[in-house]
Amino acid sequence: MFFFCLGLTSILGQIVLLREIVNLSYGNEVFYILALGLWLLLVALGSFGARKIKKFSTQKLWLFLIALGLLLPLLVIVLRFWAAKMVIPGQLLSFGQTSLLLVLSLAFFAPTLGWLFITGQKSFKNLSFNLAYFWETLGFFVGGLFFSFFLALTPFPLPRKVNQNSLRKIYPGLKKVFNSPYQQIIRTEKKEQTNFYLSGQLTFSLPAKIDSQLLAGLILPFAEQSNQVLVVGQPELAFVLALYPQIKTLEWVEIDPLLLAAQKEFLPSVVSPIKADLRKHLASKVDSLNLILLSLSTPSSLSLNRFYTQEFWQLAHNSLAKNGVLALVFSLPTNYQSQEAVRLGSSLYQTFTLIFENHELFFLEDQLLLLGGKEKLAVNREKFKLLQKIYPVFSSDFFDYQRQRIDRRLVLDRWQKTSTQINRDLRPISFFYQTLFWQTLFNFWLPKIIYNLSFWLPIVFLISIGILIRCFKKKEKRLVLAGISSFILMSLQVLLVFLFQTKLGSLYSQLAFIFGLVLLGMSFGVGLVEKKGWDLRKVTYPLVGYVLVMVGLVLVKALWFWWGLAWFLGFNGGLVFGMTVSDLAKNKKKVSLVYPADLIGAFLGAVLTSLFFFPVLGLLRLYFLLVLLVLFAGWCVRSP
Repeated sequence: MFFFCLGLTSILGQIVLLREIVNLSYGNEVFYILALGLWLLLVALGSFGARKIKKFSTQKLWLFLIALGLLLPLLVIVLRFWAAKMVIPGQLLSFGQTSLLLVLSLAFFAPTLGWLFITGQKSFKNLSFNLAYFWETLGFFVGGLFFSFFLALTPFPLPRKVNQNSLRKIYPGLKKVFNSPYQQIIRTEKKEQTNFYLSGQLTFSLPAKIDSQLLAGLILPFAEQSNQVLVVGQPELAFVLALYPQIKTLEWVEIDPLLLAAQKEFLPSVVSPIKADLRKHLASKVDSLNLILLSLSTPSSLSLNRFYTQEFWQLAHNSLAKNGVLALVFSLPTNYQSQEAVRLGSSLYQTFTLIFENHELFFLEDQLLLLGGKEKLAVNREKFKLLQKIYPVFSSDFFDYQRQRIDRRLVLDRWQKTSTQINRDLRPISFFYQTLFWQTLFNFWLPKIIYNLSFWLPIVFLISIGILIRCFKKKEKRLVLAGISSFILMSLQVLLVFLFQTKLGSLYSQLAFIFGLVLLGMSFGVGLVEKKGWDLRKVTYPLVGYVLVMVGLVLVKALWFWWGLAWFLGFNGGLVFGMTVSDLAKNKKKVSLVYPADLIGAFLGAVLTSLFFFPVLGLLRLYFLLVLLVLFAGWCVRSP
């Protein structure tokens, strides 16, 4: 029961603290990946530090665990009060502030979990290492599902009033707080202005900004017809377009039902709100839309990147009517184009124009407007008089000035000449370029180093593992095996989630279920090894199982098959962990190292695969890397 509660506390603490970090860091997924990696590393360090502790009173261990759970709401409040003194609402944290935030939130909680696992395993009699891991993983599974389906919609772990009062320190004028499985939604009101913050990022303000009217004035002259329009991203753009009388149907697509409900009261009656995943919705609109307007954040996450790929633009192209136009609005500095900004802009531009050969580009401060059409884009200047009446800030002179800007031509020339990779579903290189560009906000030398090393990183990684296997003794090689298996498991879990979103849509409740199935599979794998008494002589089966998962990720389409694949992935990881423990059962000091080795492998898998290996290498090269790791894992068992 202790280890079940330990797993429960661990997963709830991880979800709550990492969610809080994301909310305080502008919703940047890179922060989440780094925080998750640091969490795993700190738990590993805590478990490593507990190796020399022989036994501990079980009553005291329970008190430690209960105290740790009660500490969670206090940590959330401390983080918010600290952020209130250092953060402007909607402003990105500096790298130093983020580092301090991560250390402050995780430095005590995460290592204590690792310490409790190793110490508890020694203190509770007649409980093997594998059974302790089985019950902890089962706690992970139950806690993860319970949070995703119930607690995610609440301000857990804080009471509602405490939650609002602590957030009001960060968001003056706070009116409402919504918690959805997708994000934290903050609504503030100050004088006549209403703002919406999604995971800390300001995304929607009313009344609509002047920029929105100017964007509409630049887009509509290219749309020969505009009776069927779809808008995704900024609701203020839908609000502005709704003023145009020629629009008969205007669809507003949003996947988050709570956000959609919160925005409905601000949208004109002509707008039809639709709860749907954008990719799935476009697939049902073949040859029917006159205008698609997308205003999404740049690809700062793998889930956002799937709206900037060659496959997505082909899907959008197919959904347009004969003379249809697609308008993409995104943010990128235009006055100063660093090398990282050029790579990001070039990747997005070259991917877009690969599908839309007929295109136009406009600058509006640091907002870029990229237009693409099925046929040659032509300007209907007869619309200017009507547009000037509807949008007083727009004029024909403004339109002509934007088309003739010299800096626009210079940036276009640079984007066209820069050698870059095309952004694809199975090679999300724009996400990697966005990560480098984001780092230039804090310094310029680090992203250049990362870019130059990233293409050599897989080779260095493989050589390092080969050296470890070559130099370590037989028993120590078993620890490398545990780390390799955990790396493969975490890498395939990253791919499982991403490919699930790409093929079936961002079904977050399903994703939560899939995460839970991976954990459930791990507990079943460890439990089976404990029951059968298997050792590493049967390790070939789970290693082959990993390869089968790789094949399944490419071929699987049916939803129920994804469920089975997730369970099977975790099952193989549990088998390897359990077999490694069984093989080292006679050496208690080595057995206690399996847990931190497993966590360090997961740490490397989460960080390296998400940020580097998958975006830079693409799926096929990453698969080649993982197959080599499977062979290395076999080497750990076979070599003397």
